[in-house]
Amino acid sequence: MVSNVNKWFFLFGMFLCGSVVVGGLAVINQGAIGGYENVTIFTLMLPTVLGGVTAAGITWLLQRNKIRKQQKQAAENQLLESEARYKEIIEGTTDLISVVDSAGNFTFVNQMAKTVFGLSPEECLGKSAFDFIHPEDRDTTTRAFQSWLERKEPGVSFENRQLHKDGSWRHMQWRIQYYHDDQNDSPGFLSIARDITDRKSLEDQLRQAQKLEAVGQLTGGIAHDFNNLLAVMIGNAELLEEKVAGDGEAERYLAAISKSAERAASLTDRLLAFSRQQALLLVRADIAELIGGLEDMLRRTLGETIELTIEAEKGLWPGLIDPHQFENAMINLAINARDAMPKGGTLVFSSCNFSADDDLAPLPEDIAPGDYIGISVRDSGVGMTPEVQQRVFEPFFTTKGVGEGSGLGLSMAYGFAKQLKGHVEIDSAVGEGTTITLYLPRAPEE
Repeated sequence: MVSNVNKWFFLFGMFLCGSVVVGGLAVINQGAIGGYENVTIFTLMLPTVLGGVTAAGITWLLQRNKIRKQQKQAAENQLLESEARYKEIIEGTTDLISVVDSAGNFTFVNQMAKTVFGLSPEECLGKSAFDFIHPEDRDTTTRAFQSWLERKEPGVSFENRQLHKDGSWRHMQWRIQYYHDDQNDSPGFLSIARDITDRKSLEDQLRQAQKLEAVGQLTGGIAHDFNNLLAVMIGNAELLEEKVAGDGEAERYLAAISKSAERAASLTDRLLAFSRQQALLLVRADIAELIGGLEDMLRRTLGETIELTIEAEKGLWPGLIDPHQFENAMINLAINARDAMPKGGTLVFSSCNFSADDDLAPLPEDIAPGDYIGISVRDSGVGMTPEVQQRVFEPFFTTKGVGEGSGLGLSMAYGFAKQLKGHVEIDSAVGEGTTITLYLPRAPEE
C-alpha cells in the first residue's frame, strides 16, 4: 500500500514538473512571438497539460520497464535457486537416480554412480543400462520391463544385481517411470534405485542362522538319543567281555564293537557341541598359554610342509571357557586348514583383544556388546566359494572325498563359540586362503 501511494505521488510530481517546464517554454515562446501581453492562461493550458501528461507517461513507462526487469531477474534468481536446491537433493541422496533414453542408454546419472558402478556420472553417459545387469538377472529384468510397457502402468518396481567396476555385484531395488524431456520428443525413463546389498547380506545371515539353529535343535535331540543307545551298547560290551574271557575270537569282535561305539560317542559329542548342548566346565583361562601348549602337537599334526606361526597380542585378556573343548576347537580348525593345503603352505594362529560396541562396531544380533578375545586361524590354502561358505558350519557337510572327513570339525568349533555367547566369522576366497575367527567372551575381573 505504501509503495503504491509513493508511486502515485512520484507520478504526480513528474506531472507537475512536466507541466511547469513545458508551460514555461510555452510562455517564452508565445511572448517572443506575439508579445507577453497576449499570453493568457487559456493559451498556456494545452501545452502545460500535454507537458505534464508526457512527463508522467514517460516516467510510468520507465518505472514499468524497471519493474519488469526486476521481476524477470527475480524469476531467474528463483529458478537458479530452485535448480541448485533440486541438484543438491538429487546429488545428495543415497539413491541412484538416472535417466535413460528409449534405447536404454544413460543420459543422466547422479553421483551415486560412483558407489554403485564405481564410475563417475560422466563415464556412465552413453553406456547401456543393460550392460551393468548381472547375466542371471537380465532375462527377468527384461521381462518385467516389457510387461510394464504392455500394461501401460505409471511405474514398475523390481530388483536385480548391478556390476561394480571392481567386479563385485550390488543388489539394487528399482522404481522406473516415464520421463519426457522438453528438448527431446522421444520418451525416456526416469529410475530411482536403492542399494540393498547390506540388507540382502543381513537377510542371508539371518536365514543361515535360522537354518543352523533348526539343524542344531534336530541334531541335539538325535545326538542325545543316540548317546543313550551307545551307553547301553558300551555297557553290554563290557559285560560280555567277562563272559567270553579266554575266547580270542570273541574278544576281538567285542573289542571292535567297543572301539566303534566309542568313536560313535565321540561323534555325538561333536554333534552336541554344534547344537550347544554339551556340558561345559567354564574356568578363567589364559588363551595364549593354551594355544602355546598345543604348538608341539599341532606341528606333528600339520606335517613338515606347513609352516606354523603363533602370534598373541601383549596383555591378552583371559577368557571364560572350557579349556578342553577350546583345545578341541583349535585342533579341528588346524586340521581343516591342513586339509585345505595339500601341497603345503602357512598357518597362522593369532589372538587379540576386541571390544564390540553398538555405535562403533555393530555386530550381528546373536552377539552382545562387550569385551571379547578374537582367535583367528588363517591358512594359505585353496579357499572357499561363497556357496561353500554358506554351508561350511553345517554338521556332516564336507568338500572332502568319501571317508576323508566327518564334516563335524568346523560345526563343533561353531557350536562351541555360540554356546559361550560368542561369534564366528569366516573370510575366504578361492585361491586366497581362509581365515576363521572365533570371538570368545572375556572373563570377568576377579
